[in-house]
Amino acid sequence: MLKIKRLLLESPPACLHVIGVIYLLPSLLLYFVSEDLKFALLLEGYTFLESLRNIWFPSAEFLNEGGLFRPIVSTINLIDYSLWGTNAFGYHLTNALVHLVNVQLVYHFSLRLFKRFDISFLCSVIFLLHPILANSVYWISGRTDMVACIFYLTSLIIADKYLRNMDVKYFILSQVSFLAALISKEMSVTLPLAQVWLILYHRY
Repeated sequence: MLKIKRLLLESPPACLHVIGVIYLLPSLLLYFVSEDLKFALLLEGYTFLESLRNIWFPSAEFLNEGGLFRPIVSTINLIDYSLWGTNAFGYHLTNALVHLVNVQLVYHFSLRLFKRFDISFLCSVIFLLHPILANSVYWISGRTDMVACIFYLTSLIIADKYLRNMDVKYFILSQVSFLAALISKEMSVTLPLAQVWLILYHRY
């Protein structure tokens, strides 16, 4: 019990990882559902490099078949398919790792805002366990939200650094991360509003 308390006090991010791994471990036993392997049909008959080219520089025909231009998520799917084929374990492992990364980003962003380890830890645990995220975490095709979230939160963290240091490189990196979020999922178009809120937060 003392060791757990010491871990929590000395390294909250490590403690979050432990909790996250325990929580997400059962998800590795899940299988494919719905349209999880639809992308594999689009890439069938192409080499890895040809598929990569189709993802990042798609023809009109490829877009008509695939429906959406989300090259970062599609690249992750391609890598998963190259590594795991039709073994669902690897895809759920990727989703779990993406979720753990987001948990850490929530912790670091909330720590920058509130400057309190306890509040940041609580925010991260709520994010980790909240049932509204189950669809994105446990459904392989739902990973688009979580991948976009990585770049969304990264952009806000870097924007916060820019507002503190006024170093232009942070501004550029924040906007690059915004672009990455945008091509991961279209809902990231709301990010500039969050950045404006961050500016007002620092000003007032």
